[in-house]
Amino acid sequence: MDSQSKVKNIIFDLGCILVELHPQRCINSFRSLGAEPVAKYIETHQTRDLFYHIEVGKITNSAFCEAVRELTELPLKDEEIEGAWNSLIGTIPEHKLQAIKELAKTHQLFILSNTNAMHWACCEPLFTTEKGENVLQLFQDVFLSNELQLIKPSAEIFQEVVKRTGIKPKETLFIDDLQPNCDAACQLGFKVLHDPKGTIWTQKLLK
Repeated sequence: MDSQSKVKNIIFDLGCILVELHPQRCINSFRSLGAEPVAKYIETHQTRDLFYHIEVGKITNSAFCEAVRELTELPLKDEEIEGAWNSLIGTIPEHKLQAIKELAKTHQLFILSNTNAMHWACCEPLFTTEKGENVLQLFQDVFLSNELQLIKPSAEIFQEVVKRTGIKPKETLFIDDLQPNCDAACQLGFKVLHDPKGTIWTQKLLK
């Protein structure tokens, strides 16, 4: 990553970078429902078919639940499926919320995430500090794969962000936990910070 002196914009990934994720809890939740095929999908990080379609907004929440029922051959209720699926989502640590407040004083902030409507609905309330401050409003914009119908690490999703915001990649830092996403951004001229566990960006940017 280059010097921060010329960085005017910061694009954050959502999961891991901001929001803590609990994949094992999600796996266990589906297993407790007897939905072993879904648990295995998550366990092996498969993104094809079912999960890919909901991440890029090609199917609705109800269609996702129906697909889970077909895959598992179980008469699961939508609420059970959504509860297990949303158990992936944790919290946003207070120190990250405070870091966002500080960075917003000197940078334009954005979110770019591969996510779905159910998970985003769980994440929105998490952007509230212990004092009740809404930190989400400090972001200039939020770009979600299910709304854009594009997904990282495609070049198209980054190009769409540039088109909609007018930001310059060379003046923009992209932070993500996955190397392929960082590589894609780097190839388009973005500065990048690969943060596999979502634990170093606060130290790097606020030192």
